[in-house]
Amino acid sequence: MVDALRTLEDEKEARVAVEKRLNDQIKMLEDTNRSLQEYNTSLQQYNCNLQADTAKNSMVETMNDLLKKVESLRMELQHAREDRDSKSAQVDSLTSEIATHIEITVNV
Repeated sequence: MVDALRTLEDEKEARVAVEKRLNDQIKMLEDTNRSLQEYNTSLQQYNCNLQADTAKNSMVETMNDLLKKVESLRMELQHAREDRDSKSAQVDSLTSEIATHIEITVNV
């Protein structure tokens, strides 16, 4: 009878030990799961930040391209104005020459 009680006690201790190990493993798995969830959240935030940076960089690149185009158009406009002013000066000079020539011709 004593042996039977001892066997029952040993089995009970073994079950308690197994239950404790299982509980420890469950706790460890829960901790691992929590850490993985935190890591996943961190990766998602990082991904969002990367996407925002990509969008921002794309906008900056577009802005730089537009600024270059604006500068190019300004230079074209400046050249067109200079060309217009030069042509206008030539017209004024030719008009003056013609007027002088007509005046000389009339006076002769």
